Amino acid sequence: MTDILSRFRQAVDAKLQQIWDAPPPFPLRASTALANDFVAPAIALSTGGKRTRALFALAGFQAGCGASPAVLDTLPTAELPVSLGAALELYQLSALIHDDVIDGAATRRGIATAHVAYATWHGEHHLLGSKRDFGEKMALLLGDYVLSLAAYTLERSLAANTHLTPDGTHHVRALFHSMCAEVAFGQYTDALSEFQPLEDSSAAATNQAFTVLYHKAARYSVLVPTLLGAEFAMALRSHRPGTSPTSTDATLASPDGIPTPPLSAAPTPYRTTPPPLTDTFTTCPPQSDASIVAELERICRPLGEAFQLRDDVLGIFGDPQITGKPAGDDLSEGKRTVLLALTRAAAQPRERAIIDSLIGRPLSEKDLATARSIIQNSGAYEQHEAMIAERETAVAARMQASGLELSVLAQLAGNLAQRTY
Repeated sequence: MTDILSRFRQAVDAKLQQIWDAPPPFPLRASTALANDFVAPAIALSTGGKRTRALFALAGFQAGCGASPAVLDTLPTAELPVSLGAALELYQLSALIHDDVIDGAATRRGIATAHVAYATWHGEHHLLGSKRDFGEKMALLLGDYVLSLAAYTLERSLAANTHLTPDGTHHVRALFHSMCAEVAFGQYTDALSEFQPLEDSSAAATNQAFTVLYHKAARYSVLVPTLLGAEFAMALRSHRPGTSPTSTDATLASPDGIPTPPLSAAPTPYRTTPPPLTDTFTTCPPQSDASIVAELERICRPLGEAFQLRDDVLGIFGDPQITGKPAGDDLSEGKRTVLLALTRAAAQPRERAIIDSLIGRPLSEKDLATARSIIQNSGAYEQHEAMIAERETAVAARMQASGLELSVLAQLAGNLAQRTY
């Protein structure tokens, strides 16, 4: 399984490099050097990604086409969803560039963020005006450009693949653009929460944190890339003439009884059972398209939540040399995370006041050590770990009961459970 993951990751890397090496996707009436200066920060940042979203697209692709691990290993790279993976990575890059401007982050993936890189470039070229303003403005434009490049990459891939059904192409496209819109809304809820008073109610604060987590990160980090891969695979081998009722998922409650936001899904088309994608595929999943999507939703929703909950822990306790970004940033940026909500609820009044005084301002090493101590001593860290474990247990149980081919997804879930960055 490691071989297919490595091969696919390398193929996505090569595709991204091909995209960066190609001329801009529009008539250029300026010097190539000017265009290169514009995209340079994006290229630098794109080389350091883990390709998480692309790999989840591969996991969904396996589930959607029903390829066993042995069959998947033998598939030519050209038959894998490489361009889809590249489009997802470009979208992720655009979101990170914008997110870093919003948060005023200095480093990402161990190097300067785009707006900081532009500010440095401003100084090196002795430009006029504020280098900070220049950096932020250029980074916003770069994020927009990379977002457009992601959509362009997806559209070219869909147009070039003559094996895709029109309905299938529509589903992939609609899901991708819906993801882009949803993350923008998630960013809004995240930024808005930073300017609102801290919630006194533990239930309200945790629910607010899960709302941000759900829209901004959990779905687009794991669930939607997996569904995109599945939709792509089903579009290659299916004709889907109708729709089925919406799928539902039982509310997954947190240990303190606070439910996560309900899963909402648009009506999902079903499939008939035509011949498989290529002669390589000997069987197709017996489920309808709708049931495949519903099953992946049930598995990937708690997995996406566990992914982001772990990310929030690493934001406080992670090693910057490994994570590539400063520890404590979530607290200094005023992020209303689940970990913060649990800490404020569990801490004694004096410790809670100390935590509140650290929110939204730069942290010294001593401040960070104090915050870590309060989080751990209050029991919030243990509660948070229990939330993650609950979701990981739910994922394992649902995968065990599934009839889908999920070897890639299982490997990725195991990797996420053990990650330190």
